[in-house]
Amino acid sequence: MIVLRCVKVTIAMMFVFVALLLVGCIGKDGGASTDEAVALLQAASKQKDYDRILELADSLEKGGSLSLGESYYWQGLPTTACLRT
Repeated sequence: MIVLRCVKVTIAMMFVFVALLLVGCIGKDGGASTDEAVALLQAASKQKDYDRILELADSLEKGGSLSLGESYYWQGLPTTACLRT
């Protein structure tokens, strides 16, 4: 009886989790604006313009073109490049 109740609760929680994931993805436009943002960052990276990478990553994240994780990745890139030299 207790096991059956735990299984029901677990299944219900899984449905809620999936629903939250789906709702969180609605309205996210990851199309051309994200591709353009990454292209700008890659161009600055090829030129080794690390100050520009930091500025772009911050402003593009605030503008919604980059996710927080992508912004952190690009902001960390100049740091790792400086450590390699």
